[in-house]
Amino acid sequence: HTDEFQIIAERDGSTIVDLRPYMVPRPFTAHENDSIQKCLEVFRLMNLRHLPVLNEDDGSLVGIITRQDLFAFMTV
Repeated sequence: HTDEFQIIAERDGSTIVDLRPYMVPRPFTAHENDSIQKCLEVFRLMNLRHLPVLNEDDGSLVGIITRQDLFAFMTV
């Protein structure tokens, strides 16, 4: 499958796909300095799998926390 994906990427690398119809318009987010506890609460209350992490100053995306990230952290 990797070869197929590589061929598609090389062939269609400059193609723009509009994913906006499939996106949540205002997703739940966290900020860089939010506590793990706050993130856990959001995950539990909203039954999330992913939580975008934003820069507090400009709102740019700096990362994504996954449910697996939190579970791994809790077992440490």
